[in-house]
This record gives sequence, C-alpha cells and structure tokens, in this order.
Amino acid sequence: MNKIINASDVKPNFEKVKVEWSRLLSQYYDDKGEIKKQFLIDVFCPFCNQKYFKDEFSISGFRHVTCEDCKTVYVTPRLNNKCIDKLYSADYYSEMYIKSMIPVFEKRKKLIGESKYNYIIKNYNNIGSVLDIGCGIGEVIDVFKDHNWDCHAIEFNPGAVKWLRSKDINVSTTHFDDFKINIQFDVI
Repeated sequence: MNKIINASDVKPNFEKVKVEWSRLLSQYYDDKGEIKKQFLIDVFCPFCNQKYFKDEFSISGFRHVTCEDCKTVYVTPRLNNKCIDKLYSADYYSEMYIKSMIPVFEKRKKLIGESKYNYIIKNYNNIGSVLDIGCGIGEVIDVFKDHNWDCHAIEFNPGAVKWLRSKDINVSTTHFDDFKINIQFDVI
C-alpha cells in the first residue's frame, strides 16, 4: 500500500485550508487560547450515555475522553450545534469539498478509506450496517458500500451531502444528538 508522504497528497491546498479553518475557529477562542465557555456543551458518552469518563488527550483545546463503561472515545465539552452549523456551512468549507477534496476522492478512498476499512473489519467476519458520523466526502463509507454493507452517514456540508447522495449513500443532515433511526449499527 502506498504511504501518505504529506497532507497535500490527499488534501490539495492543505496550507490554505489550515489557515482558513484556523480563521473560522478563532471566533470561539479567548485571548489566552482557551475555548469560550458560551460556545461549548458538555456531552455524555454518545454510545451508552454514561457520564463518567477518563481524560485522554487534548487537541486545540478540545478534550478527548474515554467512557469508563464502554470505552468509547469522544470529545467533551464540544462546540454547540449552532457553532457546528456555522462552521460546516461556511462558503469556504463547501468550496473546499467541491474544488479540492472531490477531485482526489479515488486517491483518498484508496489511501484512507481502504486502510480504515481493513483495520475495522479485521475482527469482524460478517457484512453488516455502518454509520459514519461526519463522513465528509465519504472515502471510508464508500469502501464499506463497495463491500455490500448497509451504509448510513451524517454530514452537514451541502457540497459533501450532494456528492454522497450521488454515490447512493444514505445521508442525514441531522445532528448526531437528534439522529433517530431503527437500525442497530454494527460499526459506528
């Protein structure tokens, strides 16, 4: 398998994207580089709803924790839904998907999607159902689809949603907290 040498292999204009993403996120930080509390919400484990967790690590002020019961890793507190909607509907974000990510979809699918698929299924012998939360252009979920899984996704970005639907992926634009479906997923 080819190794990813640098981000530009799968994210064209990566430096421009990082600068713009930092600009968009900057409105949520104070002068000390801390995320402003009014933009955050505490969340319980998205899998088992347990409120007890162990701190793992922090990236850009976002605390990643592990649920003490089911061992799911998740972020809490996280940006509230209003902030998420604003970030992922920004013109920049749509343009990034349409002009940058989609043209390298097959490369991303081969380098990212196939390796994640192979990692996930190495201990799973059956075809099942999968939910990809925040799947972007779907380089991972599309590999599951190629292997005849029942594929579902949650994505907000209009450009990405249009692309996913053109690939016959079941996509919801509902926030994860509000997502309701009568399917018990094998992989999330």
